[in-house]
Amino acid sequence: MRFGPCDVFGEGRMAGFTDPEGAEFAVWQPIATTGFDLAAVPGSLSWAELYVPNPDAARSFYRAVFGWKDQEMPFGDVTFIVVSPAEGENADLGGIMPLQEGDRPHWLPYFEVPSCATTVALAEQLGAGVLLPATEVPGAGSYAVLTDPHGARFAVITSVTA
Repeated sequence: MRFGPCDVFGEGRMAGFTDPEGAEFAVWQPIATTGFDLAAVPGSLSWAELYVPNPDAARSFYRAVFGWKDQEMPFGDVTFIVVSPAEGENADLGGIMPLQEGDRPHWLPYFEVPSCATTVALAEQLGAGVLLPATEVPGAGSYAVLTDPHGARFAVITSVTA
């Protein structure tokens, strides 16, 4: 446990942990602030990926702790594990990927944006670093991976709409 349960101004309670693969995460117990009311619209969180040394071990951990469902999807030369909190259409919330050599375990949040390229250019002007420039993924859209001026990683995505 990184930090124990604590109140957040009457909005809810949170606690921080490190999973067995070394990635940090936090949990939220809502009171006044329920959590995500928006997803996959410009400016909102739309996806999160977990990068860890052993994706299968992470998958088992999150399945046991949160009851997540998962499904393997081929993605190039690796297997991408898509996770969702429940059954149903459009319930996927993220994925689990193998950690690249030399990196540390981490969660990577994706924020939906109207234009990936425009957002990357603006973010750079405001002090962001570009780890991966805007990249097209057939059938998914375009995405880029950035760091904020303090070094925190995040991604932006312009999803293909059906």
